Amino acid sequence: MKDFLGTLIHPRDTFQKIIESEHKPFGGAFLIVVFSNFIKAFIYLTTQPFIYLDPNPVLKGMLFVPSSIISGLVGWILLVFILHTGAKIFKGKGELVNVMVITAYAQVPVFFLILVLPLANISLLSPPQLIEILTSFTVVVSQLIVFVWTVVLIIIGLEAVYKFDSKKATAVFFLPGCGCAVLIITLITTIAGMGILMLTALLNK
Repeated sequence: MKDFLGTLIHPRDTFQKIIESEHKPFGGAFLIVVFSNFIKAFIYLTTQPFIYLDPNPVLKGMLFVPSSIISGLVGWILLVFILHTGAKIFKGKGELVNVMVITAYAQVPVFFLILVLPLANISLLSPPQLIEILTSFTVVVSQLIVFVWTVVLIIIGLEAVYKFDSKKATAVFFLPGCGCAVLIITLITTIAGMGILMLTALLNK
């Protein structure tokens, strides 16, 4: 819990403490990745107007949420390996295990997406023709803020792990990270799409 809050308040000091620790908080890192992806999937399902028209929204959620969590875990591992490889190209001397923990803790801002639900519910008070627009706007803006916050935390983490300056850490993230982002997005879209197709097939039986 201390590292969780420290990531939000004093990320540099918290990351440095994690790096220097003999016992890495792998359990906490794993749970953060799992719950952050659960939250993203839950927010997506509960803020989509079509979900209320679906005859079996619970069944769809039961399939969509696990697939999102699994794809998120795979994406996390891919991100770690690609960032570590990019850092080595820039002569970084950090350890892979530290990157794994730091990138997991960098996802802590995702938990703030829970605040999107009351904001989205407020939009339900708007005229019917504006509900979908306002809800989508709220979700997109919130996700953009969280994404930027997460990127900043990852870059700070790369500085701590590999003893890079901010410019080199930023380069390590964006150069190999761009290719990784495309790969992760493709992976998540594919797995989520497969889950929805499987669900559709089950419902049509």
